[in-house]
Amino acid sequence: SNDIYSIQNLDSSHLGVVTKKGLNIIDVEKMTSFNLLIPKGPIVYLEKANHLRRIHVDKNGDIYIVSRTGLYHFNKDRKLVFRYDDYTTKESVNPVSFGEFSYWLNDETIVLSGKKGICRYNTRLKKMTPVKVGDKSFLLFGVTEIFSKELNYYVLQPRKGCFIVFK
Repeated sequence: SNDIYSIQNLDSSHLGVVTKKGLNIIDVEKMTSFNLLIPKGPIVYLEKANHLRRIHVDKNGDIYIVSRTGLYHFNKDRKLVFRYDDYTTKESVNPVSFGEFSYWLNDETIVLSGKKGICRYNTRLKKMTPVKVGDKSFLLFGVTEIFSKELNYYVLQPRKGCFIVFK
């Protein structure tokens, strides 16, 4: 079986289906589809690397796949241009939990949670850096961690830089 986590527009003619086994892209004009999978890297367990959490798409058509093992940046031609693996093969024998939360902070920054803490990815520079206490992006995740599902609080992001907290 293949669990579907979300369906979202990638552009005017493509839908992205986020699943437990990768990203399925559907061309709604041609009625064709193909899979965009995270290629083999430091983690040999492809089923873990392709167990997706969510995707983000920017105005250029680049796709940012957040899986349980890391962040993977594909350009509009669907070529992998950056990969961040939060786990090694040895570590991924155990349960993996990267990307529990990921949000657009602004037009070129995605903030994510990982086993090593909170990090941010600069889409223009293609650079992942840790978030330190005092960074403004840390405040967002401070709120997200405080307002957790266990406390019946939910954080939604209708657009980049805008957050809504529901109780």
